[in-house]
Amino acid sequence: SPVLTLNPEDKQKAASIGKALAGVEIKVMNPDEDGVGELVVRGPMVMKGYYNNPEATAEVLRDGYFHTGDSGWVDEEGYYYVAGRIKDVIVSAAGKNVYPEEVEFALARSPYILEALVLGRAAEEVAPKRVRREEVWAIIVPDYEYFDQIAQERAIAFDEARIEATIKEEVSKGCAEIADYKRVKYFTIREEEFEKTSTRKIKRYLFRHPPVAVTDVGKTGKR
Repeated sequence: SPVLTLNPEDKQKAASIGKALAGVEIKVMNPDEDGVGELVVRGPMVMKGYYNNPEATAEVLRDGYFHTGDSGWVDEEGYYYVAGRIKDVIVSAAGKNVYPEEVEFALARSPYILEALVLGRAAEEVAPKRVRREEVWAIIVPDYEYFDQIAQERAIAFDEARIEATIKEEVSKGCAEIADYKRVKYFTIREEEFEKTSTRKIKRYLFRHPPVAVTDVGKTGKR
């Protein structure tokens, strides 16, 4: 993949992918009310198309721009940020976009949470019914080693119920820092780490449907 941006060494911004390099044009297409839209690029280093695959080429190369499939925004100083993959966006009951990576980042701040995967599940009551609306839910992998460490330090025992109660509290803490419509409404606990790709990214496609045991955020189930 070509390098399109650079975070200046003398003025780096955390979480930003940096500014567009000379000769690279980046646009935020169809931004929402928060300024988040699809990141599209053009420049001499952008590919001309897929070999012998005009259909795939037409999908990503439109109007002279390469459509990355990433959603993101740009700040007032020209620094770009990636919110996540457009195909993973959750549309809330209020019709607002929720970017899973943002919620996952908030949850991952807890030392009790090893991994979190945030997805959308169809809301039961939406109007009109044909409109896609989803509720935010999460699969949480607790950091059992940290639980063991705390158990030894404080001479307490963490049974299943206590672990669930702790995770519930940590989810609430993490979600307190983000907008209401982005907050996790349901979650379930998973004991094993998620299956990952060769680049250590969670295989989201394996978790498109919520486990049967998913319940209200005040309770938990197991996958």
